[in-house]
Amino acid sequence: NIPIIQQISSSLTSMGANDQEADAANSNKDFISKYTIVKKETKETKYWLTFIRDTEMIERSVIDPYIKESQEILLIVSKIILNSKHL
Repeated sequence: NIPIIQQISSSLTSMGANDQEADAANSNKDFISKYTIVKKETKETKYWLTFIRDTEMIERSVIDPYIKESQEILLIVSKIILNSKHL
């Protein structure tokens, strides 16, 4: 399970770090670039959460709320990128 923990930890921390970098972006292009990374890392995090659920490493009742939240974050981030492209 260690490699899976490392993968999900890496994608989660990258999401947060790139979100913070986007807050300090010098241009709209840079902002979009950082949030595109956030989107990729969110998708990866959702993948690993789904993998954990599907392999029954953790009970569905425990992991499903996190999968749902990752999908909500993905939708929010996607909307932020879309809105930023129209500025």
